[in-house]
Amino acid sequence: MQRLNTILAPIWTEAYRNQTDADRQTHQERLMALHEEARNTPLQAIPAALHEAGEAQVRTVSPDTIARLEQGRSLALATRRLLPRGPANQRLAMTGSRGTNWLNVGGIRKITLPGSAHQQSTAAIGVLGNAGQCSEHTAVAFALAAALDLPVEVVVNDDDHQVLLLSPEQGQNAVVVDAWTTFPSSCLKADSAFTDAVVQQRHQPGTIAPPSTFNLVTIDTVRAALEEQLGEMPIERARLVDFLAEYRDVQGDRGLEGQAANAAPHVNAVYTEAANTIATVAKCTYKVGSMDLRIRQEVVGIASQRTTVTVSDLRKAANLAAHTSPRRQAIKEANWRDTLTIASGERVRVEVAMRVKALPLLRDIRLPSKNILYRADDGSEFSTTRAPQDLIDSAAAAVEEAQRMNFPAGFVQSPASIVATTLESMEQQRGLPTTSAMLATQNQRLSTIEIQLSQLSANERDDTLVRFSTLLPDLPAALMAKAAGIWKPLWKGAIPGAAQTSATRAVLAGWARHFTDPVIEPILRKALGMRGQPLRLVGSVARQVLSMQDAPAQRQALALIDQQLPAIAAGAQRDALLAELATRVAQITHLQVRAEALSMLRRHNWQA
Repeated sequence: MQRLNTILAPIWTEAYRNQTDADRQTHQERLMALHEEARNTPLQAIPAALHEAGEAQVRTVSPDTIARLEQGRSLALATRRLLPRGPANQRLAMTGSRGTNWLNVGGIRKITLPGSAHQQSTAAIGVLGNAGQCSEHTAVAFALAAALDLPVEVVVNDDDHQVLLLSPEQGQNAVVVDAWTTFPSSCLKADSAFTDAVVQQRHQPGTIAPPSTFNLVTIDTVRAALEEQLGEMPIERARLVDFLAEYRDVQGDRGLEGQAANAAPHVNAVYTEAANTIATVAKCTYKVGSMDLRIRQEVVGIASQRTTVTVSDLRKAANLAAHTSPRRQAIKEANWRDTLTIASGERVRVEVAMRVKALPLLRDIRLPSKNILYRADDGSEFSTTRAPQDLIDSAAAAVEEAQRMNFPAGFVQSPASIVATTLESMEQQRGLPTTSAMLATQNQRLSTIEIQLSQLSANERDDTLVRFSTLLPDLPAALMAKAAGIWKPLWKGAIPGAAQTSATRAVLAGWARHFTDPVIEPILRKALGMRGQPLRLVGSVARQVLSMQDAPAQRQALALIDQQLPAIAAGAQRDALLAELATRVAQITHLQVRAEALSMLRRHNWQA
């Protein structure tokens, strides 16, 4: 994605710098035409087996409400026309696109645009990539509604789901517009499965919208320029390059561009990632002992910093619980309270209620409501279970594909499988250049292993220990402390025997290789339990380092032995250690180093 973003930035900047009033007028006209086309699209009844919304429930409403519902569905359908590849984290959109949709939105989420407000760039990027999750769909629907000067709000709930609310002043009779569901539609707020939410953005009729990056003409210009330089489907291909580097058996960047030309061979790997991705949503509620807005803001800022670690721990706990739950969902909560001293010296009481919800990122939501048939006295009707025939046909085909592939159930991994796959991915990056992207990826993989370890059986933990031990010494120095912190309790909890012995040998060998590294050596020494254990430390140095024909490492080892020997009490153990040291010293091939070693031993009263 780095290459795509590098190419995209100047293209985007130039396209918007050259945008004309005619482009803005054309954009407005295209939006109007899209909405009109959506409004006039023939609709068919969705088969019950497809919509899964049950028997129809009849609601009596006013003709104005029917008109608003139709307006909402037109917005939803027009949005889908602008995002034709649909919602990437919907089960049927995944199988309907054979996983390419998931890759495409993975790329969309890594795009950065210069000089864009969040919601504006979300809509523009979504249309550029022809797809999105709920936020991209809602952002585009909002842009459409604002262009039509309709009263709308973007609202987000505790499940991190966003929808558009049309005519929010109507309360429970406001219209929920959800273009992200398998069948884009609308319903009354009273009938929506969408829970209470926070308003994120609002448009009131008659207000002047701020400058926006969302312009269909400019987006087309940008897309054409990108395709000219990067070929067709540039976002999907760029994301597939990253995906292959992260998850497939490749070395560095060699051959990635060629392999990324077609996602089809990698569909099982994409399905596996989608089926196992758990999203966590954190919500913090603050109760501050002051009504002063300035004080409240300062206190909330301090409290949010103080609770960062707790929220992070809750995310990990919720993620683990969701992975092992039959419904793959979990909620973890915690409370924190304190009296804080703010800049003015005033002490203010604060309480924070922290709540983290974990749930699958992949969903299967066919409609924004149950099967509702709205009827008005003038004979007009609105059914939530009607859609264009092309959407019905594509959903039916996607259901067949999902059943054939047993997706996602057949791709959900056990904790042992997740750990094994993660370790394999980490091993494939062993020895590659250390970049910030690689460090971030490997750090995330370490977190995945840490989360899953408690769910492994004793034998699975032993297998993991042996494999992790061979990998540990080769990890970048920046990750060594975290990795060693995972390895140590894993080693302690292992069944005494071959696994522990093999793991110790692997890490000892790695420790010896890094003996002159001022960062890695102390971390591995601590992990091996040699800190404060001079007898064991000297013995390990003798066996692991002196036997290496590496003069600098041997000299450093001799300095450490010289430092540690006085802490070893006289007796049989010390005598045996000195004898072993003498044997190891005799095997040193570098004459000057051997002479230095013999001199050091004599200082400690060793006699041949």
